[in-house]
Amino acid sequence: MAFIPAALPISAGFSSSIKSEIEGIYGVLPYVAPEVLSRQSSFTQASDIYSFGIIMIEISVGQRPFDGVPFDKVLAARIWFELRPKFALETPNCYIELAMQCLDPDPQKRPTASVITGNLINGWTPSTFLLPYKILKLEQLNNNLWKPIR
Repeated sequence: MAFIPAALPISAGFSSSIKSEIEGIYGVLPYVAPEVLSRQSSFTQASDIYSFGIIMIEISVGQRPFDGVPFDKVLAARIWFELRPKFALETPNCYIELAMQCLDPDPQKRPTASVITGNLINGWTPSTFLLPYKILKLEQLNNNLWKPIR
C-alpha cells in the first residue's frame, strides 16, 4: 500500500480516510502526481516532489487545493491534463517558478530535494518575498486613495 508521506498530516482534514476513490490509489487526490494517477509509475521521489509543489501552492493561498471540488475521476482527469491550483496574487515569482518546476508533468524534469533545499536556503532573501508583497499593498493603497469623489 503506497501513500504520499508529505500529504499524510494534511489528509486528516480532508476525510477520515486517505484512500482515493480512483481505482485503489492511496493518497489525497490533489497531492498525487499525474503519472501515479495514470498508473505510468508508482510513488517515487519525483512524485513526492510533485506533492511538495502542491503544498507550496497551499501555503501561498492559505487553503487546501481544489477546496470544495469533489475528489473523483473528473478531478483526476483534470490533474492529468495539467490543471493546477492557482497561487495567491502576491506570491513572489521565484516561489511560483520553483513550485511550477515541482509540478512539471514530466517527473524527470522536476527538481531534486537537494535543488529545492538549495533554493530555499541559499537562493532567497527576505526581500525576495517582501518586495512584491509591499508593492502590491502600495498599489492597493494608492487605488483606494485616488478614487474619485462622487
